[in-house]
Amino acid sequence: MKFYSEFTIEYVNDICQELNARIENLSTLRDQPFVIENFESLTDFLQNYIVYSSNKFRHLDNLGLVNKGKCPYTGQRIDKSSPSWSYMNSRKIYLSQEGLSIMQKEEDENRRKILGF
Repeated sequence: MKFYSEFTIEYVNDICQELNARIENLSTLRDQPFVIENFESLTDFLQNYIVYSSNKFRHLDNLGLVNKGKCPYTGQRIDKSSPSWSYMNSRKIYLSQEGLSIMQKEEDENRRKILGF
């Protein structure tokens, strides 16, 4: 996984530790533990493994692990007035403007890779 800040490493590791501790209730990552090395990008991690699953998202967000007041990409201070990415308009991750740009860029790269252009 590409790291954009020291906070990115801390953020992903904290979430992985919680998921591994509660794995029986939250399913597994292709029968492997949740570790930072198993994810292609922070965008992949957030969109496909955290926000996509309602149960995981709610559990982690209730613990304060998803929206920690800092952008997962940059570590910049953010709040609920900051830009966000959401799934189904209900599960939101707040980001800095720079973090949102990184997420959009990684999404575009992933889409091109999948579609082959």
